[in-house]
Amino acid sequence: MFFKQYGTFVQIEVLGSEKHIEAFSGYVESQIRKLVEKLTTSQLGLYIVHPCTRHFGPIPAEHLGGGDPEDGPWQNIFFYLGLKFDDNLVRHMKASGQSVDFTQPVKEFLLGIHITDPTQTSISIKVVKRRALPEWVKKEYYSQSKFEGMRLEDEHGELESAKKRALGEASADATSNGRVKKVKKDS
Repeated sequence: MFFKQYGTFVQIEVLGSEKHIEAFSGYVESQIRKLVEKLTTSQLGLYIVHPCTRHFGPIPAEHLGGGDPEDGPWQNIFFYLGLKFDDNLVRHMKASGQSVDFTQPVKEFLLGIHITDPTQTSISIKVVKRRALPEWVKKEYYSQSKFEGMRLEDEHGELESAKKRALGEASADATSNGRVKKVKKDS
């Protein structure tokens, strides 16, 4: 599970009006690989920068207000990158008076993000520890992963088909005694 593997995360918060949030967050998501590259090539002592495979939101950003009433209320979408550090390198950096500073790669990334209308979209990035993750992120992520490690059986004791149904996977194949039979569609 993603949030159990890492103790430190980069949190990318995309803000936008209801009308603009999806397009802008999609654009930012397409640029995240550039931030990953900047972080891994910097001298921060990182040896893994792992993007979470999903985003969180949109979530109403009622605390922000603002925006154009015609474009709808503001919403947030969050992306996370899990970080692992080279402990020896970080110790060496600290011993020589250096700190782990994400400012430069983050600034470079933000300079590359094209914001067409700052009154309708915004982006912020910060580093957070696992214990400081918002509770709703933990709850939403864990509810999406609730089938991981569970033994699921249907009323006939069939594991895989019950798991597929529970996860909402459409199946074009039917299983029978471990063999797969193709199901023909009627034309």
